[in-house]
Amino acid sequence: MSKEGASKTTLKVMCYNTRHAKGMDDRVDVARLAARIQASGADLVGLQEIDRGTNRSDGVDQIAELGRLIGFNSAYGAFMDYDGGQYGLGVLSRYPIVESRTVPIPDKKEPRVALFVTIELPSGEKVCLADIHFDCIEDDTERIGQAQIVASSLREIDMPSLLMGDFNDEPGTRTIGFFRSFMLEAVKTDTNRLTFPSATPEREIDFLFLSPASRWVVNKVEVVDDSMTSDHRPIVAELTLLGR
Repeated sequence: MSKEGASKTTLKVMCYNTRHAKGMDDRVDVARLAARIQASGADLVGLQEIDRGTNRSDGVDQIAELGRLIGFNSAYGAFMDYDGGQYGLGVLSRYPIVESRTVPIPDKKEPRVALFVTIELPSGEKVCLADIHFDCIEDDTERIGQAQIVASSLREIDMPSLLMGDFNDEPGTRTIGFFRSFMLEAVKTDTNRLTFPSATPEREIDFLFLSPASRWVVNKVEVVDDSMTSDHRPIVAELTLLGR
């Protein structure tokens, strides 16, 4: 079926490194984060740096609380035990979550996993949202190893997939080039592509990739100008998933 004749599903997705809901005023505020997410209109959300039950976050299960406040389903993938609780990744979905699993990836600085979440869309088709936060170290050998493990898992998935997160690498690096070689990137505009730090953006380190490329159309990508909610700026993309 041609793209013109294919059935279509429109999705809005968000990728956000939340700094465990700690804003630039040094206040941990899950309600403020929830309001930012809800204002985006996103259907699917991949979050990085999410706490579950830590002392620094007042014992709150942040992903469950975000889901409650927004009215979304949620899934969590812990990197490690931390400060009386856990620290890791979270996914929110307007639609039912069918399965959630973590895939360990190589770590040198601190433990890391990728979170793979299967979501059933209103059409009945399932998609996989893979949420990642690669390590922040100068030598990119670690990151390219992490990328290869994630790519291997993605290639085993027989459904449309979204890969999003904080890659801690920029355009022109091996890691970003690797994903660009076999996935469709949700490319930001040249005038609004920097995601970190939020107050004075200097680097583009947060990305969204899609596969297979033949099933996806990227309609719009926005980097949201928010200098308070986190130290990263969120990415919001409007996508079309084409029928088989």
